Amino acid sequence: LPRPGAALPRNPVVLSADALVDANALDLLVHNLSRFSEADPDEAEAVHNTLAVLENLLDLRPNLADKVCDGTKLLRWLLSRLKAREFDANKQYASEILAILLQNSPANQKRLGQINGVDGLLQAVAMYKSRDPKTSDEEEMLENLFDCLCCVLMPLENKERFVKAEGVELMIIIMKQKKLAYSSAIRTLDFAMTRFPPACERFVDVLGLKTAFAAFMGKASKTFIPLLTSQTIQCIHLFFGAMRYVIGLVTPSAI
Repeated sequence: LPRPGAALPRNPVVLSADALVDANALDLLVHNLSRFSEADPDEAEAVHNTLAVLENLLDLRPNLADKVCDGTKLLRWLLSRLKAREFDANKQYASEILAILLQNSPANQKRLGQINGVDGLLQAVAMYKSRDPKTSDEEEMLENLFDCLCCVLMPLENKERFVKAEGVELMIIIMKQKKLAYSSAIRTLDFAMTRFPPACERFVDVLGLKTAFAAFMGKASKTFIPLLTSQTIQCIHLFFGAMRYVIGLVTPSAI
């Protein structure tokens, strides 16, 4: 046991992580990502291992999320990787890393919006507007994409980008198709419309209330019955969001 008042020894894993950061390893790791060609299995594995190192560093030092995105092109690389049409393990891993970077970082949410990230995420989820993921791993990736989309919709300026990129219309199309992303589309609309009148207006203009009402009344296929409770709550949010700002039942200043 250490003597009273003596400093506790630091975790050697944390010490190693700090040493890597001090040696500018973050810059090198991200730079190497853009050099690898994933058509080569060995280099694809190298990408996966690089993402694993980044994930471990972020787990040990969550405050690195802002630093790595401010000082490197990691967000651009992740966004580009997620636009690829083919699903693989690295695309799934990229979605996990992006979700971690955005989760508790308003700065990263804004950064992603500034590099056309809202439109990029919409392109990524649009691949599933009329089809379901084929595997549980692909399903997990799709959920990560929607988590990223909801995070990035926290800043007001990104809600505006979402509306301009026709995100409201895309979410309604996904709802109408009644595929696996159905519930996530409702959740995304809830984030987009919260305290943002233009999204509510667009939602009403494109007949979103009709689609949401069908979900509220349980007209979706039986596949979604277990999700009905959360969907009902989110649909109620959509209804009241539209009424607050478009119909004018409650003024914005009263909210």
